[in-house]
Amino acid sequence: MKVPRSSTDHEFGSQDTDLKLSVVETYLRTYTRALTGKWPEIWYIDAFAGTGSRTVRVAARGGDLFDEAVPEQVEQRRGSAQIALDVEPQFTRVIFMEQNPRYCAALRELRTNYPDRKIDIIEGDANEHIKSGASWEGWQRTRAAMLLDPYGMSVEWEIKIPS
Repeated sequence: MKVPRSSTDHEFGSQDTDLKLSVVETYLRTYTRALTGKWPEIWYIDAFAGTGSRTVRVAARGGDLFDEAVPEQVEQRRGSAQIALDVEPQFTRVIFMEQNPRYCAALRELRTNYPDRKIDIIEGDANEHIKSGASWEGWQRTRAAMLLDPYGMSVEWEIKIPS
């Protein structure tokens, strides 16, 4: 039986994705521990944030002499955006950039679960927002971890920072 998709399903990845997200979570936790109390502002920026979760379909398995058949299962797993919100100590500000309006709507819904947190959702081309933010003068008092994890090679690497 095929399980219907919801309008906020974001289906992608494999076991490699699970491993990558585990490494990201460990890094972010270590990052906030190392910088909390040393910097007034510690931000997380996710340039291709998606929905905050990912839908994983686990294929059905037929039964045999020893095991019963198992139907297809659909699981919701945390994506990088949700992982960043779960990290302790917390980031002082979280910025999600996403071009897909449907994914931005899911991120806005996710934000409602954290009314006390500073969470910004920036809709549009992450490349443009990254370029405009690179010259911000507030970086002298702010540190940020930025995740650049697009589906393809959609990151523009040339950023001119004024000297």
